Amino acid sequence: DPERLFRDEWVRALFARSVEEVRVGCATAGKDVHFRLFDRVDLQSAEKPSYATLAAELDIPVTQVTNHLAAVRRMFRSRVLENLREICGTDDEFRTEARELLGVELP
Repeated sequence: DPERLFRDEWVRALFARSVEEVRVGCATAGKDVHFRLFDRVDLQSAEKPSYATLAAELDIPVTQVTNHLAAVRRMFRSRVLENLREICGTDDEFRTEARELLGVELP
């Protein structure tokens, strides 16, 4: 279905742009470890390492792995929403797309 292919590519491009912006933001802020964790856990399709494994590899507490991932995921969600806001023509379209893509209900 051409419409489905277009939509899939549109979502892929939106997410890719947002990931790149998060990567640059993390690098600029000196949070390379944060992005590395996000990449390993959320972006790579291979088997996901446990938080304990990641903590041992990076010599940080497991709680820090959790906190870093939560921070980068918030950044990613924020970037997706900001990019989505830019390309949606109306507030209703924005809310519908945000709900479909991220499962968030916006006022």
